[in-house]
Amino acid sequence: MKSKLSLKIMFLTLLVCLLCACSEHATHIHNTPAYYDTNGYASAITQEQLLITQHLEFASLLKTARTTSVSLTLNNVIPKMEQVMVHGSQSLKDQWNISVRELCKSSGRTYNPFDLVQNEGGTFGGYLFDENGMEQEQLLDKSAFVGVFYRCAKQVELNNAMPHKFIALFGATPAFVNSDITSTNRDRLTAAYAARRDKNDGRGLYVGFKHVVTSLQGHISAGASHNDMSLDDKQSIFLLWEKAIMATVVNYCLTAYDKFTLTNPSEQDLGAGLHAVGEAIGFMKGLEFVEDKYIQSMQLEALLKLLQSGKPSVFVTDAFATVPTLQAAVKNIQSIYGFSDQEIQDFKMNWVIVQNRQ
Repeated sequence: MKSKLSLKIMFLTLLVCLLCACSEHATHIHNTPAYYDTNGYASAITQEQLLITQHLEFASLLKTARTTSVSLTLNNVIPKMEQVMVHGSQSLKDQWNISVRELCKSSGRTYNPFDLVQNEGGTFGGYLFDENGMEQEQLLDKSAFVGVFYRCAKQVELNNAMPHKFIALFGATPAFVNSDITSTNRDRLTAAYAARRDKNDGRGLYVGFKHVVTSLQGHISAGASHNDMSLDDKQSIFLLWEKAIMATVVNYCLTAYDKFTLTNPSEQDLGAGLHAVGEAIGFMKGLEFVEDKYIQSMQLEALLKLLQSGKPSVFVTDAFATVPTLQAAVKNIQSIYGFSDQEIQDFKMNWVIVQNRQ
């Protein structure tokens, strides 16, 4: 009788444990919401919207110097730069201080990368370059996509406002239009480039961001029992963000390669090639100045070396020796992020334009 009682107690204990385990697991069962809840979005992103506006005004000012009729001065540029710079790391601030001086020094002049003596830089093929062929405008603009906006997103606290802030800092809206050419809710910043790399087939980087940030919102709404899954979603968001940046670096490397390997490239072709290299370097410089990223610092340094970041003009003046490094950079990026061969081919395209996603 005692033995039967002991077995019964053991059975009941096991049953309770199993039920408790099932109950605990049940609190973590959560399906991604069908739609993103926009409630509270506008009020949550007022500071982020201000920062975006300030950066776009700064970038627009820099772009005016692509013509020799405009000479920018530090007094014109630094006040607008400082509004954005305050959100970057000290290393990024140091880089920007160097870059803005180089840009102002080059503005109002003309540049020929083939000249034996190089002093100040200037405009070439429709863009403004320093004496080494670096487009400082692109470094100042594109490095902010990660060095400022991504960095700010990393500092957002885990609460109901987090998904809203992520969307804004990424450059999207809750409408997720997957396009930077629409008349309303147009994507900007990283979101604009993620849209260009996304075929809109439900498997791209932009759509991936949309799904994960919606999932994040659902997990946060479900309460503290979902914190682990919220953090997993957060990690996935930043990896997608980084992949969108590097997919665009692939695009610009391949664009530059095509320009530099033309049989008789014009000045506009060579300028466009250097511009593409400058954009790629600018994006990667942003990654260089954040600590928590997927790519390792040594890998990033190797990529910047392949892109001749110290003197991009060699792609023009010594194309035969240097242009193959652009393809090597693409191969390295593919290996680091696990992009398929088909994805690399797809990254060549601006799918927003191809599909006319207005």
